[in-house]
Amino acid sequence: MTRAVLITGGKGRLGRALDTILGRDANFRPTPLDLPDLDVTRPETLARSFAQVKPEIVFHCAAMTDVDGCEREPAKARAINNAGTLAVAKECREAGALLVYFSTDFVFDGTLGRPYAETDRTNPLSVYGATKLEGERHAVMAGEHLIIRTAWLFGRKGDFVGKVLERARTTGKLEMVDDQTGSPTYAPDLAEGSVALVRAGGRGIFNVTNAGACTRYEFAKAILQSAGLAKVPVKPVKTSPAPGVAIRPAFAPLDNARFEDKTGAPLRSWNEALAEYMISAEGPMA
Repeated sequence: MTRAVLITGGKGRLGRALDTILGRDANFRPTPLDLPDLDVTRPETLARSFAQVKPEIVFHCAAMTDVDGCEREPAKARAINNAGTLAVAKECREAGALLVYFSTDFVFDGTLGRPYAETDRTNPLSVYGATKLEGERHAVMAGEHLIIRTAWLFGRKGDFVGKVLERARTTGKLEMVDDQTGSPTYAPDLAEGSVALVRAGGRGIFNVTNAGACTRYEFAKAILQSAGLAKVPVKPVKTSPAPGVAIRPAFAPLDNARFEDKTGAPLRSWNEALAEYMISAEGPMA
């Protein structure tokens, strides 16, 4: 039996990846919706979308993910990430739909000294992290829910990969922080992992990232290497707090052991994913 699926934020890099993957599976009928048709801050558009799609599963990708933008506009961040998620959760509860909510490594403060497990204490340092954590708590109100924490998402022009390449080509040199460590994650791989969790009956909280971890400096060096720009100098620098700039967790790789146990396999390494992205039709080299 085909299951109706609603994807909020359907025009984003994760929403598009989910639509592609679900569209290949006859067991799912995805409907990706985004602004202006579906605005999570406007309950009437949510109600209309749920009535139209009649979803059994909702992948809630719509969010304010501009980390520094959230710091500058906290009310907007709360309206989208907090209140918007609560509204989606209420619709899911009424519809009896599974809510798949995407969260972030920014719910942690980065001081633990090892990769974070799902059960570790949260302590967000930024408005973005705080609003996404509140979104997690609201997602539980849907009843049947799956919360997926991920990190450093790339996979569409305009992402970190594209920004590194643009800066390298325009300035001929880079400065990149070497005191922030995380898990780069390719959007199509995250989408595959998320769907695999749904198929496996995953519920509760799961970390889902590509395998491995690196600093922003190491990530930038790998991007330049993949693009044939290895000779562009990259200077390692330390994070320098500034007004309107969110505090990032210093060391927040995510432990994917629970995901691997549930699905039977880890996601590939971020290096492998980056190599594929660089030559893909959606990649920055296209």
